[in-house]
Amino acid sequence: MKKYRIITTLVIASVFCSCQTSKVNNEQDKSNTSNEISEPVIEIKNLKEIEYAESLTNISIKSVSSPKEIIKGRKFKEPFKFSVSKIQNMESQTESTESTDENSATTTETPVANFKVNVKYPSSKEKTELQFSTIELTSDENGIISFNPENTNFTCATSIEVSPAIPQDVNASDEVVINAIQQKKITKDIKIKSDIINKGAVLFVWEYNEKGRPTGNSYNILSELRKRGITLTGNAPVSDVSYIEKPLNELYQANYEIIGSTMYGYLLSGTLKFEQPVTKVEDGYTCTLIFQLDGIDMKTGDVIFSTTQSHNAQGSNWNNCVSKCKNELTVKIVDELIYGL
Repeated sequence: MKKYRIITTLVIASVFCSCQTSKVNNEQDKSNTSNEISEPVIEIKNLKEIEYAESLTNISIKSVSSPKEIIKGRKFKEPFKFSVSKIQNMESQTESTESTDENSATTTETPVANFKVNVKYPSSKEKTELQFSTIELTSDENGIISFNPENTNFTCATSIEVSPAIPQDVNASDEVVINAIQQKKITKDIKIKSDIINKGAVLFVWEYNEKGRPTGNSYNILSELRKRGITLTGNAPVSDVSYIEKPLNELYQANYEIIGSTMYGYLLSGTLKFEQPVTKVEDGYTCTLIFQLDGIDMKTGDVIFSTTQSHNAQGSNWNNCVSKCKNELTVKIVDELIYGL
């Protein structure tokens, strides 16, 4: 009986080991299979945006030429021109003074034809606010883009922006795209001057003393306008001090009834006041003035220009300080007026 027990035990042990080995192998196979299945798959959601940004890496947009400033209502005599090229670094070998070969890189630019760009430009003005439009243009066979705005019947001193156009299937709000566009965008100044030089203006501009009382019409702005060649200027026929506090349309109507809209093109109304009185300082005197100015079209009565600027200056004495501050502030105001009225 003992002999049979031993044989049975060996058989059972062998079967048990075989089953255990098979179970371990099966678990290992399952584990391997599980590992293979769970291997992460990386999905790039903005692949098109990345590819588009990379396509701009070697693209260069430059300003070639731009026209001179004009008076509003006239056309630019020549267009704004920009070039699109592809930059390539070419390696060449040059012989040094010690007869050893050294590698040096040279850059070449190849014109890119049929490259689309967006041109953002000032297109009109609503009262005192500039309005901008965007147009898509394509480079010619020489990589040149020409642009000449159609409407110039307004004033401005701003910039034209030129940047690569974004394809419709690319997300323009993607950060990668935004950064790529910003790196390639260029700007070019565009200036359109007021026709006040031809049409002239009447002025209702009052200066105030340190006590806050009006003292008379400003000579500084009248003088500065004439220095700029705007000679058809003078004080408004209606110059009663009471109109300072009245609405602009009442001031306009009172002057319009006298001079109409054919003698002068514009009515300028404003005040020049002390924002801070003259103060004694270590090196002399200092003061701050504030200039507020509105420009009204005599044909329509519309307020088409409005600005407020303050300025601080120092001088050796009271008169020198105030005179210097008035002159410097007036220059700033007239600069803005010429490109804003």
